[in-house]
Amino acid sequence: MNASPPAVSVIVPTYNRLPLLRQTMASVLEQTFGDLELIIVDDGSSDGTAEHVRAMTDPRVRLVALSHGGNVSRALNAGVAASRARWLCVLGSDDVWLPTKLERQLRETESAGRRWSYTRYELMTADGAPAPFRSGSSEAISGWIAAPLLTDDLGVTICSAMMERSLVDEAGGFREQFPFRQDYDLVVRIALRAPAHAVDESLVRARRALDHTPARRRQQLFEREHQRMVASDQGRSGWTRALRSTSSARSWNAFIAVTVPSSFVCGRSRTMTVAKRGSLAGANPANDEMYASSM
Repeated sequence: MNASPPAVSVIVPTYNRLPLLRQTMASVLEQTFGDLELIIVDDGSSDGTAEHVRAMTDPRVRLVALSHGGNVSRALNAGVAASRARWLCVLGSDDVWLPTKLERQLRETESAGRRWSYTRYELMTADGAPAPFRSGSSEAISGWIAAPLLTDDLGVTICSAMMERSLVDEAGGFREQFPFRQDYDLVVRIALRAPAHAVDESLVRARRALDHTPARRRQQLFEREHQRMVASDQGRSGWTRALRSTSSARSWNAFIAVTVPSSFVCGRSRTMTVAKRGSLAGANPANDEMYASSM
């Protein structure tokens, strides 16, 4: 390990995705900006992931090995805890960056004096072919963006984000009680605390629909947990109180109605209104299902 901390820490949580992980790691290590550490958080994979990472000769690669728990937020928080850089990035273990992503994003973010930023992104299929968005394309809007995030007028994939470590800490990290959509939850909490800089170029390729968890099941699980958070003191003192003071009446009313993007992971977004669906019941998913559906 280098004596001085790197400029950027890249956290990749993974579970049994070694063939795709190799592509993800290569896209990070081949960046034109090289002052980074790549932290692979292995959630107890059985496919040789840990052995592959340990065998890497690039000193920038680090392994955080966990026993399998199936909670992607736990893996992400372990990566954050192990990070040493001022700037944090998260990348799904099936997604890739274009070579200039870090160089351009860091230059623009620091020049703009922002504490976090994001880029536009593209979608790809399971086999890597370009995939169209359901409507339009990703957008790049700078400033206070919590309102369009909550009304689903803007989609930000955390795989494109660059965040100050101190901002992630202030926001409370990834909520481990959320079985799904932890990334969207953190992006909103960060957007409520600091304006964003948007890099107006697609520098991320996010793979779509690799998991096998039924979409309706994922929606139910996230909606139920979100309803519980809103009804609790934690919900009132967190999103709702901050949103009341920082966002438009439109987004506040949407939030009170519990309208949330319920299929938002690495660029995949579709809006549902929970209030119209009533309470949702059901047992918690198996841990493997939780993890595979998250990153």
